[in-house]
Amino acid sequence: MSPSEPGASNEWLAEQIMHLLAHARDGEMAELHGHLEEIYERAKPKAIYAMCCALAAAFMQFSFGITERGAAQGAVVALGTDGPVNPDEARNPVERGMVWAARFVVAYMDADDGPAVALFDASLESLDEQHPHDVTQLALLAGAALRQHQSPPARPDPSLN
Repeated sequence: MSPSEPGASNEWLAEQIMHLLAHARDGEMAELHGHLEEIYERAKPKAIYAMCCALAAAFMQFSFGITERGAAQGAVVALGTDGPVNPDEARNPVERGMVWAARFVVAYMDADDGPAVALFDASLESLDEQHPHDVTQLALLAGAALRQHQSPPARPDPSLN
């Protein structure tokens, strides 16, 4: 997105992505949704796709320490907080969003732009308004990776020796 496009500049979008990551890391859902709403009001789909790629890149960096796309072949993205989510059994918008986020991240990590764009377009054009749930889950996935990355390593409990 060029700075000349009305509504959102590159700098503004980058700032919003940082806010999304911070709110997702901290579990601040109201703030996360507020920033997403503002992004959807001001940004065009191309910029929203770029935001999704930035969130996928953040996940890739914070989870695996990988910055080069295509280098993470075979990486596994875990779904759900109460155990794995079976993609074929994802019934509600949140579970479908988890599946979408994992698929998008894997396509991005594998440098497979065709499937990533197709996933984004299908989500954006969904008639059941699934897209906000998909992007929310992507932000939460990146935020969880950031939280884990920033957590100090666990120290051994001396009482267990």
